[in-house]
Amino acid sequence: MVIEGEIEARTSSLGGDDARFACFGPGAVVGEMASLDGRLRSTDTVATRRSRVLRIPRAPLIEALKSDRAAALALVAELATRLRAANAALEAARLLDLVGARRSFS
Repeated sequence: MVIEGEIEARTSSLGGDDARFACFGPGAVVGEMASLDGRLRSTDTVATRRSRVLRIPRAPLIEALKSDRAAALALVAELATRLRAANAALEAARLLDLVGARRSFS
C-alpha cells in the first residue's frame, strides 16, 4: 500500500522500452495480484518520487482478507475497477487498429 509518494507499474520489452501501465498515489494498493495468487508479479513497480509504502506479506494478507469481509470486498471492488479500465484500454487499442487498417485499404 502506498502511504505517501507515487509508485508506477510498468514493464520492459526485450528491446528495453518501458511501457507504463498505471501510476498510484497515497492509499493505493499495489502488488496485490501476486499476493493473492502466489504467482510472479505481472509488472515491475518503481517509485517515481520519494515514497513510503506498507508491505504486507502474503500469509498475513490472506488471513486479514478471510477475517475482514469489508476489506475483502473493497479489494475485489478495486480489482474490478482496474479490470474495467484494462478492458477499456484494450477496446480503445482495438478500435485504433481497425481505423488504421481501414485507412491502409482506402
